[in-house]
Amino acid sequence: MGYDEAEVEGALRVLLVDSRPERRKLMIDVVQGDGGGAVVVAEADGLGAALVAIEEEGADALLLDLRMPTVVGVHTVRVLRSTFPDLAIVVCSFDLDAPTIREALTAGAAACLRKPASPHELVVALETARRCRAGAPDALVATATE
Repeated sequence: MGYDEAEVEGALRVLLVDSRPERRKLMIDVVQGDGGGAVVVAEADGLGAALVAIEEEGADALLLDLRMPTVVGVHTVRVLRSTFPDLAIVVCSFDLDAPTIREALTAGAAACLRKPASPHELVVALETARRCRAGAPDALVATATE
């Protein structure tokens, strides 16, 4: 994807999954924007590309827009969780209501955020999700901005 290996050393390696290239570009800027230790190592426009990118790039965490036209978002979470049990999955979408948040968490997401989310909120959610997947007892299971 064009990242510098030195930049990734010690950073949270993030995969972005969104069907729209312009939104992925924006999310790259947001995720990496505050110098919070997260680097986007790959982008995907759907489930198939995400599965390949996780394997190729060794992502620690995944930021997923649930409202993609090609695949049902919660199904994507289920497949990713069953395939990569240690992957930190954070859902970030514009129209998250309480039932959708519950469904995403039940499917295996570790956190849910409503767009627009700040760089700080995203990095905190991704780090919390990673700790949660690693079994840290103090990790939060869900984050939903009001």
